Amino acid sequence: MNYVAILVAAVANMVIGFLWYGLLFGKKWAALHGYTEEQIKSMNPGPLYAQSFVAVLVSYYILARFVPSTATLMDGIEVACLVWLGFVTTTQFTASLFSTKPRALYFLDTGYQLVTFIAAGAILTAWK
Repeated sequence: MNYVAILVAAVANMVIGFLWYGLLFGKKWAALHGYTEEQIKSMNPGPLYAQSFVAVLVSYYILARFVPSTATLMDGIEVACLVWLGFVTTTQFTASLFSTKPRALYFLDTGYQLVTFIAAGAILTAWK
């Protein structure tokens, strides 16, 4: 198992998160949560980013265990997509069913997870 690749995939997750929630869909995400600009500015995201990073490291460690050492790039992406479909999006969907948040938030968040899992699957198989 390539621990450096797992770490790089986790860093890529954070970069994608910055792009996804910061530049591309940040205002939409805040609106779907009902956050005001003042609430966003008053948040202290540092501890949340640290906890998220640890969770991502665990996820990608497990994902790496699902990807065979002989996997091609497309195999890694396929495994990542299957893990996303079988575990991530279904869990998020179930949580969204019992939430008062708009369904659009589920699509925004699970889309992000799909992109990050594809990137992780690619990194984990390309970097052997």
